[in-house]
Order: sequence, then C-alpha cells, then structure tokens
Amino acid sequence: MKLVALALISILMVSCASAGTYFYWNDVRALKVGMTKQEVVDRLGPPNNTTASKVEGGLQEKYIWSYAKTNMLRGTKSRSVSVTFLDGKAVSVPTVPKDYRD
Repeated sequence: MKLVALALISILMVSCASAGTYFYWNDVRALKVGMTKQEVVDRLGPPNNTTASKVEGGLQEKYIWSYAKTNMLRGTKSRSVSVTFLDGKAVSVPTVPKDYRD
C-alpha cells in the first residue's frame, strides 16, 4: 500500500510543470507610459521574448512576459502581457482589470 501511495505522489509531482517568468498583476498595474526598459524589467523580471523594428519615430521594441503552469488536477493557468517601447521608453502598457488577482 505504501508503494502505491508513493507511486501516486510521484506521478502527481511529475505532472506539474511551469514555464516562463511569473509576474504579479499589481506590478503590471504599476507600469506607466514613459518608464524606461530597465524600470519595467526591474518590476516584472526579464521578458520571455522581445521583438524590434525600425519605425518612423525610431526603434520600436516589444517586450513580452508569459507564464504558464500546468497541474494534472487543476488544469492549466497562464498569463501574458507585453509592453511596447519607442527608443527605450514605454509607449504602450497593459491595462489589467481590477478583478485579476495574484
């Protein structure tokens, strides 16, 4: 019986996985247009993905943070946000609904 319980616990532990950079919704709510890339990264951690392109106004970069956690019993939970920068300053930040909780 102990062996069966141990095997079941092992299977449940292996069936849980997470990937990405976890971030808090309150930290996202604190982001403001005009913040520097470093100020945003200090708040949210390193982004999972970045893109860059030249636009008429300069260099546009998009930083993307995503996180997913899978649990065999509770399913998958995920979150993702992006911030757009123009020449190193945030020009677009996400709006997070008040009912989103950490």
